[in-house]
Amino acid sequence: MINRVGIKRLCIGFALAAALSVGTAFAASPTVTDGGSAYWTARVNGSGFTSSGAFSTNHAYVLIENIQYDEFHNVVRDDYLGEWVSVSGWACTRIFCSLGGSFSYQKYMAGYQCGQRWATAYDEKSGLWSPWIQLDCA
Repeated sequence: MINRVGIKRLCIGFALAAALSVGTAFAASPTVTDGGSAYWTARVNGSGFTSSGAFSTNHAYVLIENIQYDEFHNVVRDDYLGEWVSVSGWACTRIFCSLGGSFSYQKYMAGYQCGQRWATAYDEKSGLWSPWIQLDCA
């Protein structure tokens, strides 16, 4: 009987370790999406970032590249605008818990004509960048 209990605990321990390693992999895969950008406003949503804890706030650095062209499609201006944002923490309701690790960012782009606009974000805790995405300019 003692051996069965020991093996059962060992299996539960391995299952718990595997579950925690999956959560860590998710936190180390930051991605950004276009949150409904338009000509005057860049909106970026982030997910998969390291979530903030109960006693600490983690941050992401959102970086937007704004490229302006002349009438011959030559680049006349290439600006980078960046800002630190807070990343959400985990939260629980009566039904479920969310892991957090997300943000919603909005930047008013007055003064920047939009030929093309790109965005990425840096996870302060993991040290990883999300892939670049193109934002809408319409």
